[in-house]
Amino acid sequence: MQIIYFTLLLLLLGGSLNAQSAGDTTLLTLDEAVRQALANNHDIKIQQQSLSLAQNNVTKANAGQMPRIDAVGSASYTNNFSALDLRTFQPDPPEIDISEAGVETATVSLGLEASQVLWDGGSSRYRYQLLEGQSALERARQEVIINGIVTGVSDLFFEILKLQNQEALVLENIAVTRERIRKLKDRAEFGKTNKLAVLQAETNLNQDLTSLDQLRLIRSNLLVDLKTLINDKTEGRYELISIEPELTVPVAEAIRQSILANNPQLQLANKGVALSEIEVLLNKANTKPVIASFVNAGYFGQRNDVQQLAKIQTLGGTIGLSARYTLFDGGINKTRIQNAQLSRELEVMKKQQLEDQLLQQSEKELAMLRNILQQLDREVQNLQTYQDNYDKVNERYLLGKLPAITLREAQLALSNSKLNTANLKVEYLQTRLRLDQITGNLVR
Repeated sequence: MQIIYFTLLLLLLGGSLNAQSAGDTTLLTLDEAVRQALANNHDIKIQQQSLSLAQNNVTKANAGQMPRIDAVGSASYTNNFSALDLRTFQPDPPEIDISEAGVETATVSLGLEASQVLWDGGSSRYRYQLLEGQSALERARQEVIINGIVTGVSDLFFEILKLQNQEALVLENIAVTRERIRKLKDRAEFGKTNKLAVLQAETNLNQDLTSLDQLRLIRSNLLVDLKTLINDKTEGRYELISIEPELTVPVAEAIRQSILANNPQLQLANKGVALSEIEVLLNKANTKPVIASFVNAGYFGQRNDVQQLAKIQTLGGTIGLSARYTLFDGGINKTRIQNAQLSRELEVMKKQQLEDQLLQQSEKELAMLRNILQQLDREVQNLQTYQDNYDKVNERYLLGKLPAITLREAQLALSNSKLNTANLKVEYLQTRLRLDQITGNLVR
């Protein structure tokens, strides 16, 4: 069985490569999730069987390039009415008539026969290339399947990671709000604040708790989908390990060259074009004469009741050549050649269309990557501003100089900035993953 090595954004991944247990929750990396999905996926197992079958067919014998040796034998028995007119070459009688019912004839033939095609216009060579091409096609299909599985698992992983980031910030807000409520209640006991401030803080807390429940429900459902993809039937829970990316933008020309050389779908299309070209050559070669040599050796024996030759036996062999050339087949081969040429043109057009789509998609992903980095740079710069604003607003709020709604706005602005920063990093990883998928660097 073929061994396949996977490169999963190794420069971008951080943390352990293996799942680790943390209490009742299992910490899961993207790498480990992908490995589990690939190890347990039924589509991959089916395709591996198809690949093995195609590889087993790549033999010279299947292409008709090897000699053929057959053990041949036949036996027959007849019992018929027989009427013979035999010339005597004498004046009287000139002929003898023999008529008899139940005439028996027994024939036995045993031997070995070997044959070898000496020249067939290249048909056997093209058949062998066709078998090799079909094997390569199945390998390319396997890479496309693997690429799709890796992409599906990764996309789901990143979406769950975004929810985890959001959940962490909501929990942070809940902790801050609870501490604020505690302080407000202490101040209320000394008459330094009113109950409305406490009620407003408790309202904010309830809103955050509701948001937390909704987030956890959505994340729980997505985790069920992820466990299905990695074929995990246990009741265990997963906490995804965050990934810290190295923020770079690939060179556009390097992306283009990698797409043309490595993209699995494009490689599959290239294999289809190559196979269609071989089909054209094979059908053209089938119009050429076929010359073969043959050798046979064995025993032949026949016993006749009525014929002058009562018994014949031979023991020996024959060496010879045979030639075959089709003069007329009703246009079958001409139609096959035309269809093969049309199929080749179709495969070339499909390949060109796919190539254009991939290059266009790569341009969009690069533009998206640059945009994300610009947003991230701006968000990182603004984050300190949001933090300073929140600290000052909170200080003035505790002194009773600002209303609770102003503090809430400052708190939400800070949380949104943190969430945007975290999510932009995840979106950067998602975009890089799509680029790696397009360039064929996701699966090697």
